[in-house]
Amino acid sequence: MLVTCFGYTGYRNAKFGQIQVHERITETTRELLMQINEMAENMGYEVLHGIVDYLWIIGEPISSFKEAVRGIRAF
Repeated sequence: MLVTCFGYTGYRNAKFGQIQVHERITETTRELLMQINEMAENMGYEVLHGIVDYLWIIGEPISSFKEAVRGIRAF
């Protein structure tokens, strides 16, 4: 949901856009990305790159990392 509405909320000509919403989405995704990055490193995975809504990692088994990430609650 955040990715879907992210660009529209910050668009200056958006009829229903609001910069505060755009900023809050950015803050939330940044916090989540940092938390998931730290989790990956603590579990022994190598973090290659992270940007906005993606995190590239190397490591096995990936299923245990996926389950750990699914357990995170954003709010």
